[in-house]
Amino acid sequence: MAKRTPRPLVNPITFAMESARKFTQEQLTALMAPNTASFEALRTGSFSTDHWRTLADAFNVAEALAKPPVNIANDHAEKFNEAHCVLFALSEQYRDRRTWTARAAQLDTIRDALEMFEIQLRYVGQGEFERTVDRIARQITQALKGNGGKNVQLVQVPA
Repeated sequence: MAKRTPRPLVNPITFAMESARKFTQEQLTALMAPNTASFEALRTGSFSTDHWRTLADAFNVAEALAKPPVNIANDHAEKFNEAHCVLFALSEQYRDRRTWTARAAQLDTIRDALEMFEIQLRYVGQGEFERTVDRIARQITQALKGNGGKNVQLVQVPA
């Protein structure tokens, strides 16, 4: 019979306090920097597949933060869906014409969704954020394996 290794004890009060801690302004700026750079690349014409993926990841997390159990800015969940639709349209456009050029309305939609995501990050606890990111990563991994579920759409963007 295999010997059991004892797990280290975790102080639940310390764990709860660490999980509830909000991001500092410096952490918030660092978290938003790749998204801001991707938006600027879209706006200025230097957008790439990597920028597309960065924004798609951000909106996946934002969508999850707007749903239970976190429910931050849930009244703006439609903005994240609209941003996903814009990204999907841009990926189709790139596949067909090899251009990432966005129209003004598309840029406004992306900008609005990024602003709401930044607001979510101001109010989410670090533990909630980490658990949400982990959950999204598991969903994406399962979708790539073909086990995405009924509400998961996998978009492959050509390189």
